[in-house]
Amino acid sequence: NTTAHIIAYFQKEELGSLLKNHCPNIECMPSVAVEMIAKSAVDPGSSVLHHELLDVGKGMTQYSVAYSGETPVLIKSIFTTFKETYDATLIGVAIDGSDKMLVNPPLDKHIYPGNRIFYIADERIVKFNWSDVRV
Repeated sequence: NTTAHIIAYFQKEELGSLLKNHCPNIECMPSVAVEMIAKSAVDPGSSVLHHELLDVGKGMTQYSVAYSGETPVLIKSIFTTFKETYDATLIGVAIDGSDKMLVNPPLDKHIYPGNRIFYIADERIVKFNWSDVRV
């Protein structure tokens, strides 16, 4: 199935890179356990934040949506609309596919139709009204 979203988990990131070279449409997910421990050691409380963002059963978590507006728009406009209209916070944008992620992107960068927007919200927003975004 050429349109299926396939995710492969790897404990060794090198194996994921090897698969990605041969199968570019597969999303390769490396283990992040060691990085999360290191982050919590440097920034106390990070483990609680990471758990909250990843726990789909309660509280705020991370979601994504493809921007389906008709024209490019500034991240600032989307950021503001997300917060004011949906009480959601834009945290990243995949500009040229999921391998090129801009986390905490600059407000003066454009989002184009088809770009994937990642956000934090209490629940998934089912229907975005892209005409609410002020250009």
